[in-house]
Amino acid sequence: VQNNHLETDGPLEPKEVISEFLINALRLELGFSEDLFIERTGQPLSVINKPISNACSQGLLVKEKQGVRPTEKGRRLLDSLIELLC
Repeated sequence: VQNNHLETDGPLEPKEVISEFLINALRLELGFSEDLFIERTGQPLSVINKPISNACSQGLLVKEKQGVRPTEKGRRLLDSLIELLC
């Protein structure tokens, strides 16, 4: 039987942690706060400021005082949004 699971021998790389966080958080209509991003990834939100700006300009994300959330278009195109951010 072939095992199709991704196995790692150690902790995830910071970029992988961010990707996993975004995959989960952007499924939520409310998105995520900057504090939650920092808490879960150990990185400042500024590490993805440029991709966030690009996603906002494409109508996929909205960055507000409360945090970052996907637009309706962003939720429909979630895979593309995640790819753009990571």
